[in-house]
This record gives sequence, C-alpha cells and structure tokens, in this order.
Amino acid sequence: MTPLFIIGDRTSMWAIGDVREMDLARVHAGQKVTLRVPAHPEAVFEGEVGWVSGQTDPATHATALRCTVPNPSGELEPDMSGTLTIATSERRLAVPASSVVGRGDDAVVFVLAGEGPKARSASNVAACGSSTACPVTGSPLSRASLKASRS
Repeated sequence: MTPLFIIGDRTSMWAIGDVREMDLARVHAGQKVTLRVPAHPEAVFEGEVGWVSGQTDPATHATALRCTVPNPSGELEPDMSGTLTIATSERRLAVPASSVVGRGDDAVVFVLAGEGPKARSASNVAACGSSTACPVTGSPLSRASLKASRS
C-alpha cells in the first residue's frame, strides 16, 4: 500500500558523504561545510559536520559522515547528489588533477626544471577521483621541486 502523504520537515537536510582515510584526522563534528548540487549550479549551501562514523570501509578506505545543511527555501530535495567541501585550517600542497598524467600503472606530474619539463613520479599524489586538486605528500615530488617549477 502506498502512503497518501509523508510528514517531514525539509527546512534542514542531511548530506551524507564519505571522507578518505588519509583525510580522516582532519575531520570532526562541528566543522563548517559547503554543499554544491548540479540542480542548482550557482548555489552554495552552508552547513556543518554533525557525525563522523567510527568505522572505515575496508574496500574503499573511506569513512561515512553526515552533515546538517539548512534548507529554508526548499531548494534541496531528498536523494540529490552533490559535492561536499569541508573547511579545515590545515594547508596542504596539491597539484591540479588535470596535471596528473597516467603512464601505464604509474602516474606522473611534469615539473619545469632548468632546461625543460621533466617527468616526476606521482605515486605520492593521492587518488583524487573527480576532485579538482590532488594532495601531494613526501618525495620524489617534493615541495622544493614544485616551488622550483614556479618560474
């Protein structure tokens, strides 16, 4: 039997997402988030992290989180997809995702150094999926090599 109606308050919505294991130490309840949804590309919805799961999925190495996002105008609807951005105070080195080039099973980033571009291994560039920037840690693609390439 189909219900005649459902009673609910949509003035506040939950945005459910995943946090990569490598970013988990920087995410906690109370942090500010922004949510963007394809249905409203110009709109930015602001909210906060309400809950972070205590368990990481062994297959994806991600941990679930739930954010509360005010929705006074009703633009957000259940089951919409979107992108959550979590505000952190930590600054990290990153390269544009478009600069990471696949080469067989490896990935490389080309760095301008001296006489021309040189390929640097990007095995220390975190998988960034559909992100616009990929975090970088350690060597051989180091902070020094990237600073030197900004000439």
